[in-house]
Amino acid sequence: MTSSDNVVPDRRLRPEQAPAAEPAKDRLLAGAPTGARAFWAFAHGMVLLELAGRFPPDADLDTTWRVGVGAFRPPAPSRWDRRAAAGEREVR
Repeated sequence: MTSSDNVVPDRRLRPEQAPAAEPAKDRLLAGAPTGARAFWAFAHGMVLLELAGRFPPDADLDTTWRVGVGAFRPPAPSRWDRRAAAGEREVR
């Protein structure tokens, strides 16, 4: 028996829920298929580990999820990026 043999209820998004989930997914992954696969692998692994009880009892899983998901967010724009977006020119 493998971990993928476990029976898990089908909890897919209902059609009326999908539009609310799309902006978050798009912001997080920016349409990158490789990033989407990496994110899926992270989330899938976390869920399997949680279901199997493989985390220590004192593990802070909320923080683990937050840090893991945060790793897929694009970096914050630098000061130069913000200035360039505002139309400022570099001064030398």
